[in-house]
Amino acid sequence: MQACHNRCDRTDNPLKHSPYNQQITVVARQESNKEDLIRDATALVERAEFICDGSRTHITVGFFRDGRCTVYFGQDRFYQFDSEGRVRRAYENGFLYRSQSSTLARMDRHRTTNTDGETEKIVLHRSDLTSTELIEFRKRMLVLIRGLCDCIRLRQYSIQRAVTPNGDIPAQTLALLELVTHQKADFLAPPAAPR
Repeated sequence: MQACHNRCDRTDNPLKHSPYNQQITVVARQESNKEDLIRDATALVERAEFICDGSRTHITVGFFRDGRCTVYFGQDRFYQFDSEGRVRRAYENGFLYRSQSSTLARMDRHRTTNTDGETEKIVLHRSDLTSTELIEFRKRMLVLIRGLCDCIRLRQYSIQRAVTPNGDIPAQTLALLELVTHQKADFLAPPAAPR
């Protein structure tokens, strides 16, 4: 997180001058790493931690009751899909993303601190991805998703831990991720309704 904090403080941030830039202030809350998703992510009613053969990256896959799925690649990257395999949200390279009509909105966190060095608030800057940025995002995502599909399809993985009360999570994961890989231009989920 420190690297993100330093990067966000740069004055040459290209998002700063975007006509689509929006600023949202968020009240600070305690943040922590996604250290133990199997134990703590109880909203994911079925979840498993995979390690593909030849890799040391822990990949945690979890399903919500409504069929949504989130795939965490280590601690620093995740993709969330609706039950039809369309992207809803993501986190990669220090940015949060969420579906926004025909593109993804990129959220860049900026922390403000008080004189004691404690976080006072977090300000999110929002910018919509251009069509070129959206294509590049999708390419990066699909490389990882296809790799995980191959790993599961070829049974070249081990499951480290799992909470699977209803069934076969590797088969369930493969079925949903194959939907992801077959999405075409409409690979984004409709924007989530405001809470």
